[in-house]
Amino acid sequence: MNARRSLSLGLAAACFLWAIAVIGFVLGTYTPLPSVADLEPIVTAGAVVAILVGIGVGLRDGYRSIVD
Repeated sequence: MNARRSLSLGLAAACFLWAIAVIGFVLGTYTPLPSVADLEPIVTAGAVVAILVGIGVGLRDGYRSIVD
């Protein structure tokens, strides 16, 4: 398996785990189900990382569209 595929699988797994954390946080906040401790910082950190990655991809693709 090449490095790019390994990185893609790792990022997909991280996104999946972050989505589970978001679901757990929402269920613990807005339903009578018990809340899991320390999910808020995980959800916040994941959102910040996703925004920064999105900005980086947007800048890279925008630069490519200008150069091409």
